[in-house]
Amino acid sequence: MSSFASTRSPLDFDSLCCSFYKTQLCALALRLVPQDPPRWPKWIFAAATELSNAGASTEHVLDFLEIAVEEVNGADLLPARRYVPLYTLES
Repeated sequence: MSSFASTRSPLDFDSLCCSFYKTQLCALALRLVPQDPPRWPKWIFAAATELSNAGASTEHVLDFLEIAVEEVNGADLLPARRYVPLYTLES
């Protein structure tokens, strides 16, 4: 076992897993929201409310909100559009 792994507590692992799941939740939401109509409107509010209602600590809810801000800030929120040529070549 490496010295790094032996110095980490289970709490650090739990925190890492929670951050991973929060990041994945944000990634899923960012795929659903740009659609027309949005498939998950008000997702940040809904997710934070659900975390709080499920008994998450204020620290975890704030951590989720911080991750959401980072993910939204780095996301390309414009939906991908297929290129449709205006003109076709005719022989």
